[in-house]
Amino acid sequence: GKSAVVHLLGSVHVLKKENYPLPAPIDAAFSNSTIAVFEAEIDQLDNPELAMKFAMKARLPDGETLSTQLTPETYATLSNHLQKAGLPIQMVEPLSPAMASLMLVALELKKMDLVSEYGLDKHFYSLAKEAGKKIVPLETIEFQMDLMTSFSKEEGELLVKTTVRDIDTLQRELGTLLKAWQTGDTAKLEKLLNEAKADAPVIYKRLVTDRNTTWLPKIEEL
Repeated sequence: GKSAVVHLLGSVHVLKKENYPLPAPIDAAFSNSTIAVFEAEIDQLDNPELAMKFAMKARLPDGETLSTQLTPETYATLSNHLQKAGLPIQMVEPLSPAMASLMLVALELKKMDLVSEYGLDKHFYSLAKEAGKKIVPLETIEFQMDLMTSFSKEEGELLVKTTVRDIDTLQRELGTLLKAWQTGDTAKLEKLLNEAKADAPVIYKRLVTDRNTTWLPKIEEL
């Protein structure tokens, strides 16, 4: 812009301790910035009140269960994957399909030692607070909660189907994604994102495109 520079950094929400230190250009861009902008209100992630609200929103209405939300085939496949991950299907029966998918992915990430504590967001949020930088969130946690708990029945089915299909290759795919991110291989990142878009365009639009469009004017203001 005419009077300010905005650095955009694609964030990885889960990383390992050995992913640090980050490349020098990233640290330099952060050090030279007076405002730190995040996807969400990082300080609210550990708010017990919001966690309780999320837990309530993640549950299906009375009289409905996960098995009533999914086709028998998808339900059986999900049940099998959860069982292998060490979580009986009964534990997620009251939850929405999106929440069940999230839990399955979270279990796999934990096996790979990828945790949010070392994620880029938390890393830079801590540094921004220490440095006294102005902190700006692009979204509220409540918006993100609604985003993940308001899928239609058809979208929930699609999300579970794509999750269980990809879960067996998650470790390899995520390794490829992280390597592309660390080395700045934008062509590889674009290829992976386009594959995700082709797999489930409706969900990609909700989780990526629509949100990016909303963020853009806010970023342009900076």
